[in-house]
Formats: sequence, C-alpha cells, structure tokens
Amino acid sequence: MSTSNYPNGFSEGLLVRGVPIAPLHGAKIFYVGNNSTLLTGEKTASNGNKGNFLDPFSTIAYAVTQCVTNRGDIIVVRDGHALTLTGTSDIDINKNNISIVGLGKGAKRPTVTIGTAATATLTISGAGVSLENFLAVSALDGLNTALTVTGADVYLDIEHRDTSATVEADIAVTVSGVRPFIKLRDIGFTAGDQREASISANAANGGRFEVDFYGKALTSVVNFVTTLSSDVLVTGYMYNSGTTDGTKNVVDTITGSLWYMDVVDGAAGARYTGGSAATVASDDVSAIAALLVAPTADVTTTTNLRDSVGIKTDAAVTAVGTTKSVMAYSKGLVTMATVQSADSANNAFAGDVVGNKTDAAIYVPGTTKSLAAYAKGMANLQENVVATAAAVIAAGTATIFTIAGGPIEVVELLSVCVTANDATATLLKYTADPTNGAATDLTIASASLTSAAAGTTTLVTGTFASAPTISANGTVAGGTTKFIVPAGVIQSITTGGVTTGTWTHHLRYKPLAKDVTVV
Repeated sequence: MSTSNYPNGFSEGLLVRGVPIAPLHGAKIFYVGNNSTLLTGEKTASNGNKGNFLDPFSTIAYAVTQCVTNRGDIIVVRDGHALTLTGTSDIDINKNNISIVGLGKGAKRPTVTIGTAATATLTISGAGVSLENFLAVSALDGLNTALTVTGADVYLDIEHRDTSATVEADIAVTVSGVRPFIKLRDIGFTAGDQREASISANAANGGRFEVDFYGKALTSVVNFVTTLSSDVLVTGYMYNSGTTDGTKNVVDTITGSLWYMDVVDGAAGARYTGGSAATVASDDVSAIAALLVAPTADVTTTTNLRDSVGIKTDAAVTAVGTTKSVMAYSKGLVTMATVQSADSANNAFAGDVVGNKTDAAIYVPGTTKSLAAYAKGMANLQENVVATAAAVIAAGTATIFTIAGGPIEVVELLSVCVTANDATATLLKYTADPTNGAATDLTIASASLTSAAAGTTTLVTGTFASAPTISANGTVAGGTTKFIVPAGVIQSITTGGVTTGTWTHHLRYKPLAKDVTVV
C-alpha cells in the first residue's frame, strides 16, 4: 500500500504553474536576472555568478553554455529581463532538451529586441528545446527573420511584435526542424508593407502551428517554402489586412505539402477550413445560410441540397426525371392520389385503375375500366333484398314491388304482421303482372287472416296452385320453389274484407339482367 501521493518520487521534478520547484527537480536550474530590480539578498546579475536564484547569470546565452545536453536543464529568466540581438550568433540555443521559461506578464515578460543587422535572429538549433513566455520585438525594417528554429521537437510559446508600420520583420519565425509545436502571437501593422509571412515552414513535418496574427502578410500568414512539409495542422485567429477572401491565411508556395487549416479570419469575418486535399472554403454562418436559401421554382440545377429539396412553388411531377425536386415529386404523389373523375378512361395513375365511387357499373371486361366499375357490376348481379314499410293491406289489388330493367328470380316472398289484425275475415294471394304480358297468380288465396297476431307470417311456397303458408309464430321453413318474374309489378290481392292490422312485405331475389332494380 502506498504511503505517499508520489509513490514514484520526484525524479521528473515537481511543477507549479509550469515552473519546477528547484529542490525537487533532478536536473540543473539556472537563473538569469533582470539587471535592474534586485531582490533582498540578490547579487547583481553577472555571468561570473553561480547562476542560482540570488546569484543569477546576466545573459541567456551564457546560461545555455552551462546546460548539459539531454539532462533536462531549465533556465528561468526573471521578469523585466531585456536583451538586444545584433548579429546571427548572439544567441543559439543549441543544447538538446533544455527549457527556457520567462517570468512575468505583459510588458514585464523577458524581452528580446532583434535588430541592427538584417541577419540578426534568435536561433534554436537544439532538439527538444522549449522556449516559453517571451516577447520578441523586431527593431529593423527588413529583418530577415526574428526567430529561426532548426532543431527537432521544439516547443515555442512566444509573442512577436513589429516596432512600427515602417519597421517590420520579413518573417516572424522560420521553421525547418521536424515536429515543431509553435504557439505564436504575432502583432504587426495593417499599414505595413514588409511582412512576408508570420511562419515560414521548410520541411517542418508534423508541425502544429497555433497562430494569432494581426497585420499585413504579403504572401500569407503561414507559408510552406523550399522543401515540402507534411502532416501540418494550422489553427488560430488571423487578421490579414486587405485580404478578405481567406486566400492568404495558408499558402503552399513550394507545392506538394500535406496540411490542414481551421482558422478564424478576422478580415473576412469568417471561418475557413480545408487544406492540401480539401479546398479551403468559408464555413461561416452567412455562407451556410446562403446554401439554405430556397431556390427558384422548378430549378434544374443540383449544386446544393436545397436544389434537390425544392420549393413549395415547384410544379407537380408525376414521372421520374434527372432534374426534378423532392417537392415536385411530393406534389406529383398528391396528384396521383387524388380521386379521378367518374368513368375515367386514363391509365396514367393507380387512381385510374382503382376508380371513382361514381363510376358506372361494368359487366364486360375492358382495357380502360376501373375496379370500382367492375365491383359495381358484380354487386348488381348479386342476390338482393327489398322490403316495404308497415301498412294496412290495401283492399283488392295493390302493388307491393315494382321491377325494372329486366326479369328477376324470386327466391323468397314473405309478408309479416306488424300490428294485429282485427276480426275481419281477410284472404291474401300474390300476383305478378308483367309490363308485357298478362297477370299471373303466384299463389291462390290464403287461409283467413282473422285476428292474426303481430309476428304472423305468410310465405309463398310450393307451386302456383299453392296457397301461402301461414305461421302464427312467424317461424316457417323456407320456400322450395323459385320462379321467374319479368319486369313489371308484384301485387297483393285481398278478398273477404280489409283488416286494420299493418303488414310489411319482404322480397329476396336475384337479378337476371344488368341494372335491374326492385322497389
């Protein structure tokens, strides 16, 4: 069981806000003073000192000479420290895996002023070097490059400034080492005319560039030069005065580099993404909104998604085409689903085949007839029923059913007593009287219906010479004789007197012709 929050010890040191606590760091830590404000007990900074907290060195260049490569040494530079570089070899951080950390914030950060000679530069040639929290100021118009990084795996987190619109460096940082990680805030002037690029990358494979740029870069903020770079990611905020289309954020002058960018362009007021394998394009809200604007009616282009979706004024389309919109097809579907006119002879849509409920009944198959028409034709030829309303059986001869359109086969003919008869002796028979021809008795006179109770039935059964079967309780076996009645009427004939009881008459029949009606 561990007895410490640090069971592996402090072989890698202990950091507080990125700065190691000296007694717990295994490598050497050297201090560089600010040559002005002295702490209590602190000696004036001098390269003859021991290089500790109260006995600091006076220059970064000397502190570098005291580091041992790959030991992980750290140089802590006091806030307010200032130095000026006038030549190419004033400072070369050439020891591998050392860290140089500046203390202070804003104007109190260690400041490196680079000028006098155009070739003056702060050079980092050691591998794995880290330089953080420094302010670099270019003090010569036409200065070739403020910082030069040739070592591999360098970590750089600094701010660079030009002195004025007429005193500018050509390049803030030139990088030719692999796998650099550069966080650069580069502040220039929008009226400037000297800045070529903020970062110039030469074979900076695996580079990660986070750039906050303000000013005017003539070529681009990040420029790939000399030898192509691969696997490079560029991010950040860039305000490149005078260029509002995003074309000077990243440029591959050498061509063939493999890179990707995701930056906010302040001058364009837009965000740009893309790279070597994907065209750089604005993806800001206004550009997206433009793509979402409704197209004109019936547009035939397919440039944007909106063209395929369409607009509500598109004309309905009922046939597949290569330039038709979803809206047009949707309207077409509605059109095709609309009920067609009665007896339509079209076969364009499914609705034509299904038909309209007002289609005329069809009995013979045809090429332009609907299902509704055939269904009606079949229904007309099926067995049917009809009944009269309850009424007193009329005296003498009275029509109870009228047949039109053709003959029928009578399946059942039944009368039902609804309200009881009185004591009048009433006899009932049924007759068919065709439109063409003479009347024919369907039955002979029934037995007396005197005082028939409600529910009593009379049923036509047997042959023409038979009397209707009377059932006092209404239940009776069905008729066994079917007969044909031509168009005309079916009548009731009463003899002996008229009863006061009311009756209904019921007919079940099969039509023997098309469009036969019985009422």
